[in-house]
Amino acid sequence: VTVNPGATVSGTVKDSSGKAVSGATVELCKDGKAVAKEVTTGADGKYTISNVSTGTYTLKAKSSNSSLNGSASVTVADGDTTKDVTIAKGVTVSGTVKSYGGASEVVTVTLTKQGETTPAFTDTLTGNSAAYKFENVSAGTYTLKVMKKGHAPWTEEITVGSEAVMQDVKICLLGDINADGRLTLADYGKVLQHVKKVSLLTDYEFACADINKDGKLTLVDYGKILQHVKKVSLLW
Repeated sequence: VTVNPGATVSGTVKDSSGKAVSGATVELCKDGKAVAKEVTTGADGKYTISNVSTGTYTLKAKSSNSSLNGSASVTVADGDTTKDVTIAKGVTVSGTVKSYGGASEVVTVTLTKQGETTPAFTDTLTGNSAAYKFENVSAGTYTLKVMKKGHAPWTEEITVGSEAVMQDVKICLLGDINADGRLTLADYGKVLQHVKKVSLLTDYEFACADINKDGKLTLVDYGKILQHVKKVSLLW
């Protein structure tokens, strides 16, 4: 990241009717973490964040009583940047993530609003059956992503409206095509059938089989699964 000490990000926080919101807090985040001191809007709803480095960020804003919230993606280049943020009443997005492998391994759950590049919400969990919860999520379309070491990442589009959203997720170990928590010759056979175009894998089964994560299923992938089954070279 190139340091640009003269850059500022400023704008107005508004509610869904377009009215400026005073006393709202605004936070500049990257990869789900705050990178600047939180600021508060004035009577005119305006905010200013100074000394921002170049890069793409997420602005998170919420009203003083936390009943309204929202976010917006902002890219800072060489000059000052103006970006307004709309906040509205949010709902809860929650669920349970089921996984395999070590129960002490961290599970990361992110929620990214459509059109933005950094997550608006991030939760980290442990355990093979763990609950996540995001509060005050404003209306819109989001990508829910769940990641854990040794597992195929799960991504899913969800729509948030005026009602709470509950979305459970099950993620599987790399190579575990039939989702039984083990790698066996049955999994190897499914990848081989795909490579031979006998029975094609799609969606999450494909992601589980794509061991080297190159977007293709080849001899390399099912070779790695076979090596794991034979305990020659373990995947996780």
